Amino acid sequence: RVTAAGADGRYALTDVPPGPQHVTVRFIGYEPRVLHALVPNGGTLEINLTLRPVPIRLRTIEVRPKVAVRGLEGDDTPYRRCSSPSVPRGWRSLRRGRRCRAGPPPSWPA
Repeated sequence: RVTAAGADGRYALTDVPPGPQHVTVRFIGYEPRVLHALVPNGGTLEINLTLRPVPIRLRTIEVRPKVAVRGLEGDDTPYRRCSSPSVPRGWRSLRRGRRCRAGPPPSWPA
């Protein structure tokens, strides 16, 4: 049988046959635990436990913007505002020659 804990960490397994049972509890970022429980006839069994956190090593990922940002700062070339479907909403867009360049709004750190 399988169940999942709620946001508060509580869980319930129903219709578990009486007798000895093995219970495995696992969650990403925590060491799994295996418990041995004796389920009583016609009764309930409450098990409270704590999982021990373990570090998880993930692969490195590289995040790249969809629109290249170049020439927005430190360049004396005159720019004009322009629009392009590739510029995300809320970003500023500037034209240098025939190319439209995009960058974050002025309030964003460079």
